[in-house]
Amino acid sequence: QDGTVSCWGDPLSGGKAGQVQDQLVGVSKLQATRAAFAALKQDGSVVCWGDAKHGANVKSVASIISSGVKDIFANNASFVAVKDNGGLVTWGDESQAASSVLPRVPDVHRIFATKFAFALLRKNGSVLAWGDPTAGGDSTALEKELAQT
Repeated sequence: QDGTVSCWGDPLSGGKAGQVQDQLVGVSKLQATRAAFAALKQDGSVVCWGDAKHGANVKSVASIISSGVKDIFANNASFVAVKDNGGLVTWGDESQAASSVLPRVPDVHRIFATKFAFALLRKNGSVLAWGDPTAGGDSTALEKELAQT
């Protein structure tokens, strides 16, 4: 009810929140990769814990996801945050989807995930994909078709 998160299970996979446990209050949404968790707080910040390789290491994006986040999503190895200004921030397993800040997409409708890629459906029906090309992260061959969906 109050947005407090409790954890249990394998500590290496997020079963113990350790150093961030006191920050896990006022949480409005949780997402999980294979071995890490991300919590979107009501104040628009994101807190992560678990295995660093699977998204708990936020050093490269910490200042960006510390405020102004309106939604979060996950795949098997990475997270993506949608910022209030339409910016997209991705972090997690560098071998699958390098940490990045994508251009502003102000009309995000939904985000979908495969094992190692993300696809964003815009309100105008077009699709933007990124991540591991072998997992659907490269949609350049279908750009015309996806723009007409």
